Amino acid sequence: MAKNLLYYVERSNSLRLIAESQNALNYDEFVKVLKWLASQDKPCKGCRFGGGWSWWTDCPVRGCLLQKRLDFCYQCSDFLCKTLKEEPLLAHKKAIVEANNQIKSIGIETYAEQSQKDFAERLLLNLSRKNAAASENIAWKLSACSTHHN
Repeated sequence: MAKNLLYYVERSNSLRLIAESQNALNYDEFVKVLKWLASQDKPCKGCRFGGGWSWWTDCPVRGCLLQKRLDFCYQCSDFLCKTLKEEPLLAHKKAIVEANNQIKSIGIETYAEQSQKDFAERLLLNLSRKNAAASENIAWKLSACSTHHN
């Protein structure tokens, strides 16, 4: 998302003019932060696989798991602790809680199989959407060409 916004910001001088005329923000600082966010595109690997984002190596969730020598949050007697209920990254932590509840309920093997299946289905859906959009685009261009040539 940051990369898309940065792409737009770098190509539109109008945004600078609008931001500066409204005294909305320090535009140069905004671009600096946006560039930093756009460079941090590596998602969290998960606690069991080295964990953390490239930009947040001291994740409190991973730190807790390492300290307690656990593989998953649900294994902890304090599961759904303060660390998982508060910022930073509360939305991501909600996903962690949801995944841990599923793993606890159905087991890691079934969860892994289900995750792979869900990923494959989403991938196929995205590919079919892109192909449909490309087909529509081609059809539109062909119809536009035939209209101009008639």
